[in-house]
Amino acid sequence: MSQSPRRLLVFLSVFLLSEANGIPVNYSSTICPPYNCTNGVNISYPFWHIDSKTSWSSSIFCGYPGFGLNCSDGEIILRLPNDDEYYVKNIDYTEYTLTLVDIDVTNQTCPRVQHNLTLDDVTLLNYTESDLNLTFFFNCSSYPSSLSLPLECLGFGTKRSYVFEVGQVPEGFDWYENCEDNVVVPVMRTAIESGRINGFGGVLQEGFQLDWRAARNCGVCENSGGLCGYKDTADNFLCFCPDGTRRSGNCYDLLQLGFFKFQMHPLLFSSSSFLVLCIFFIIFHVFPLCLCDGDERFSRCTPEFDCGNITGIGYPFWGNGRPKYCGHPGFELLDCQKDYPTTRIRGLEYRVMELNPVNQILRIARTDFMENICPPKLANSTLYGNLFDSLPSYMNLYLYYGCNFSLPLLPNRFTCSINDVPYEDAYVGSEVFPIEGNEGTCNVSIEVPILKTDMVLLAEFAVSLAGVLGKGFEVRWKVDAPCTVCKDSGGRCGYDLISKQPTCFCPDQSYASTCSTPRPTPVAAPAPKSEFESESGSGTCPLFILFIVLVG
Repeated sequence: MSQSPRRLLVFLSVFLLSEANGIPVNYSSTICPPYNCTNGVNISYPFWHIDSKTSWSSSIFCGYPGFGLNCSDGEIILRLPNDDEYYVKNIDYTEYTLTLVDIDVTNQTCPRVQHNLTLDDVTLLNYTESDLNLTFFFNCSSYPSSLSLPLECLGFGTKRSYVFEVGQVPEGFDWYENCEDNVVVPVMRTAIESGRINGFGGVLQEGFQLDWRAARNCGVCENSGGLCGYKDTADNFLCFCPDGTRRSGNCYDLLQLGFFKFQMHPLLFSSSSFLVLCIFFIIFHVFPLCLCDGDERFSRCTPEFDCGNITGIGYPFWGNGRPKYCGHPGFELLDCQKDYPTTRIRGLEYRVMELNPVNQILRIARTDFMENICPPKLANSTLYGNLFDSLPSYMNLYLYYGCNFSLPLLPNRFTCSINDVPYEDAYVGSEVFPIEGNEGTCNVSIEVPILKTDMVLLAEFAVSLAGVLGKGFEVRWKVDAPCTVCKDSGGRCGYDLISKQPTCFCPDQSYASTCSTPRPTPVAAPAPKSEFESESGSGTCPLFILFIVLVG
């Protein structure tokens, strides 16, 4: 058969089948079932419980992309595309707003905010008029003498930290040059206008508001009488229509013709429109229906990362030549340093000392502790939650800096310097290293997991603190349970950045969990990218042509 008849056959097949297999559903709450966590907040459309799927398919979600919510210990958690997590304290379905609290600042009287909030088109969320931004400057070595009191609980030796309303930062001073870190976070405007900025810990824990009114893509579907959803292997919306079908855009009136349903649009009822459609038909009949062969993401996720004695690093890791969709957002590979891979987790850089893909165990060590036990960025090594589990052979070691209690010199005291400034008032704390209940007098404390056996050796002064921190600690990652099934079917594991769910890249296209095709021969290197291919990486390029039936 020649190419042209073959293309025509494909065209007609897609035309006849694309709208013929609408799946009947009950247009009610059973389509988008609500879900309740124990904190009393109801998860309803356009939000969806991340473990819930529609009754149609395990890969189709009813709700807005990126609006999947987790329940953990009675709390609802929203994870944004940059992998930062927030507690959802309230959802107002009338005002289209939700109230979020940064998980990192909860249950702390003097929280040290770690990251900015980044909103983009992927999140479909925007700030509200109820929000006001605070700007934090941390560890400032120099500061204007006219300033009011700094944040005493966040001071570090002679360095000071400050917080201002955005727009109220004193001018004529280079804050970014003289301070080690700058973070901007949203809070509730009412909390600041009531003069509570000095009690910033409580203000941060009240959270802030975002709204989802700007989700215009879903608005087109909803205005046509549908409910918005999407498929986790595609970036496009699905529209759940009252007639029991799902469509790619909206729920316009349908014309029933025999066994098939065809979508009509009023603008197409003209002879000129018919001529345009004929031209489009000729173009798609003459030119290839697909400009590429197979799913490029399959080949681009095939190469694995090797570094020193650690080889065969694949999913959930990405970076260093592996596109972001080849791994989980929280597992970025940076590069290979001194025959060890480095990764960034929750804003901190770690050296990967060992990697066991069978047991899914990592032994990692913070790179900043390898250079100095007083690192410039004093942050916790708290990796647990949705990405990691702790191991029973480890316990937390606490490092206290800037302590001002009047006690005899304790054996667990240590000295170091930050940016050439010496600190002689730092202490190690743990169950075997008590500091006599004076933890509250220290400016900063951080926690790092170490082996329980090393904790005993440290207490006996048989090992050094730097040596223990340099050995790192082990965690078990828990994000690739579906990956084994995908690989066994011949696929390459990946991650859908819209649905925030694992996916399976196969030679023909991507699937929710397994490939429908036989196991392929591994591809040695990624194929060159066609200029016609989309940035999503899909090389299958299925072209679903919708034939318009013109009446009158």
